[in-house]
Amino acid sequence: MTRLDDFVDDRGLNRVDFIKADIEGGELALLRGAEQLLTTFRPSILIEIVDIHCQRFGHSPEDVYDCLVEKGYTGRHITAQGELVDLDPRHLPNGNFLFEPQSS
Repeated sequence: MTRLDDFVDDRGLNRVDFIKADIEGGELALLRGAEQLLTTFRPSILIEIVDIHCQRFGHSPEDVYDCLVEKGYTGRHITAQGELVDLDPRHLPNGNFLFEPQSS
């Protein structure tokens, strides 16, 4: 398995604008392997978070949410109708989320 930070470094990428992740519970590992990328490039992130998948990897959807908030991101749920809805971190639904870097 290759960390995103290593992938970016190995290829000499100087820009990453967007990440899409649907990795069935491996979201927290992905984010931990992308610390430098998230700090340097501040991409928008489309990520699927499902409670049962997170549990298989020993974490919760709230852990994924908290990790991104700590990195300066704001998240919204993408409904089945394609609407963006602000999140209540105490009650995260299963599904797709758009996380965008907060303005500095």
